[in-house]
Amino acid sequence: MKCAILGVGSIGTLVAGQLSKYENLELLLCSRGEQAMALTALGLQLEIDKSTETVAPNRWTVFDTNEEVPDSWRNQVDVVIICSKTRSTHEMSVIASKLISTEGLVLSLQNGISNENIIAEHCGRQRTLGALTTHGATRLGPGITRWAGVGEVVIGGIVGNIDRDSERISNLIELLGNVGLNPRWSDEIESELWVKLLLNCAVNPIAAIC
Repeated sequence: MKCAILGVGSIGTLVAGQLSKYENLELLLCSRGEQAMALTALGLQLEIDKSTETVAPNRWTVFDTNEEVPDSWRNQVDVVIICSKTRSTHEMSVIASKLISTEGLVLSLQNGISNENIIAEHCGRQRTLGALTTHGATRLGPGITRWAGVGEVVIGGIVGNIDRDSERISNLIELLGNVGLNPRWSDEIESELWVKLLLNCAVNPIAAIC
């Protein structure tokens, strides 16, 4: 099985670090700058509670957004997870369209609304999932991330485009569950995305002021 993570900041490295524990999974990370260099040369340090887990750099392949998609990954990826900033959704969706296999899935673990619709324009609605995460993560430096709070990953089809009981959805939920990311399927993912946005609007400004 092949998985690509596009945008490897705090949440992206948390997801990559956990997925690296699944031995039968090949990982491709799309990053840039110092973060890309650190993940390539040194791997990842993931701080969990008072301990640190280290992921060796040979556990994944890293490519820069300015580079061409590696030929060995083109149209071969089973799951693409976009974790970039919202402003990069279009760019990452183009990359995802070059990576995703015919029966693959693309999901967005980003803040904001309508990322899944942008992704669907490039990758097709039949391969696109809405998603959100309540896991908390902080990027401490290049290749160093702290898992600040355990949450869940909520996944759902957009306007009923994908059957919850399909094999590819079952495999995705099993994969995320096996590595401790606590997946949950929602039949109303768009409503859940709005709820998260409203909570962010309420909490984040107060936290910034304090």
